[in-house]
Amino acid sequence: MYRSKLKGLWEMLEALVPAPGCACEGSKEYVLHLQNLKLFKFIMGLNDSYLQVRSQILMLKPLPCVNQDYSIILSDESQRSVAANAGVLRTGPANLQGM
Repeated sequence: MYRSKLKGLWEMLEALVPAPGCACEGSKEYVLHLQNLKLFKFIMGLNDSYLQVRSQILMLKPLPCVNQDYSIILSDESQRSVAANAGVLRTGPANLQGM
């Protein structure tokens, strides 16, 4: 939801102020700068439960694009879900016998 809203705003901004279309070095640097701004805006807008993955992303060289960043965050969420479900699964009858 958060990513979708942010992506919509970026698309509107790009429609109003398109990135330069030439292949010159200055244009490439400008586009890279815009991509980094999008990445920073996206990860800094995440809630505090993503603090660790946010730090890991900021240490990557080169910085990933927003789509790669989103994929990393989805992977982190998936791992959290598996870990949470594994904790629930361990409370079954077999594990309660030792209590």
